[in-house]
Amino acid sequence: MVNEKQLHDQRVRDYARQARKDAAKPPHDDGYHYRILGIHKIRSDQTFRFTHAKIAANDPRLRDKLVMVQMAKDIQTQSLKINGYDPALSYAIRAAIQGEPPLFHWLGEFFQNYGMFQAKYGVFKTKETRDKLTEMLGDTSDAWYDGYLDGRKPDPQPERVPLPLAVRNILAHPEHKNDVTYAQIKRASQVLADMISSV
Repeated sequence: MVNEKQLHDQRVRDYARQARKDAAKPPHDDGYHYRILGIHKIRSDQTFRFTHAKIAANDPRLRDKLVMVQMAKDIQTQSLKINGYDPALSYAIRAAIQGEPPLFHWLGEFFQNYGMFQAKYGVFKTKETRDKLTEMLGDTSDAWYDGYLDGRKPDPQPERVPLPLAVRNILAHPEHKNDVTYAQIKRASQVLADMISSV
């Protein structure tokens, strides 16, 4: 009879075997392996949002990180079976693999910086916050969100809005028609931090 520990050990051996195969494959031209943190079996009635892990071919922990990629697929597949799937899982695992602060750290930091920005400049209403951000951003090209759709309007037209405002609205209102990336959250948080520290 196979016990739980033996099943676990066998699964880890399977992960390691697959990681050896993946590590032996040539990396992309930039010297990195890119692996989707996806799901083994996808249900046709649900939409999924995945991310990928970027691992340097010369990383001394390459195989261990590739093992985590395999584990991530199992975790997300299992979460789907229990109706507990959350897209944040793949982002949190990517952060661990790539050695980045977890997504939740960035989310918390973003909202903290947003509140500090509003307090510093005395702008607590949406329009006041937007106007102050617009005034301070100027032509900083990567601090804007293009194609923003205002869900409060009956027939919204894409517009350009300050990135921190867009990120705040998208995160605070999951019904939004807009999307935000991990990189945009980080950038918006940094923009706010710079404004808070400016004299």
